[in-house]
Amino acid sequence: MGEIDPRKIMDLPADILMHWQAFINIQNEPLPDAPERDTSPPVGNKPMTEEELFEANVRIIGYG
Repeated sequence: MGEIDPRKIMDLPADILMHWQAFINIQNEPLPDAPERDTSPPVGNKPMTEEELFEANVRIIGYG
């Protein structure tokens, strides 16, 4: 629905219009390419067994 009377928009303080203009400019900027991250697991770590995971969680919670 926008404002029908454009004079009302021009009566707004300049800083409000500048904030909206900056917001719209930011929205229209293309996103920078994110650097590729290495998601491989660290070398030398073996997967934990169910029992090891349970014990680790109990230690974290503070019951062990």
